[in-house]
Amino acid sequence: MSYVKDVPKVYTVVHNPPNKWKWFETIHEEIDALNENESWILCNFPPGKKAIDNRWVCKVKSDSSEKPERYKARLVGKGSSQRKGFDNNETYAPVAKLTTVRTLSSVLNNRDLSCHIN
Repeated sequence: MSYVKDVPKVYTVVHNPPNKWKWFETIHEEIDALNENESWILCNFPPGKKAIDNRWVCKVKSDSSEKPERYKARLVGKGSSQRKGFDNNETYAPVAKLTTVRTLSSVLNNRDLSCHIN
């Protein structure tokens, strides 16, 4: 049996899968983590402004025998609904892969160089 077909595509169908309580628990854990990390603040919008749309992305991480090992849910903003200069000034958030950071650190170490991050 493939567990991928049981992954909800949108929050409203989280109520339907046979393992819906796992999804509810996973979503609430993610909300708790976002609150704990102070990822957002509640605020009032200026006139004419509204929040960008968002959605839940759900995945099942499986072990080598294809049994569900972990349920993951992430709340993501629909950045494509933003307009540069109106909703924000920047829409790009660069993220370095760990292998890139390790490679750079190795080069700096081998050449006895230092690095300063602004």
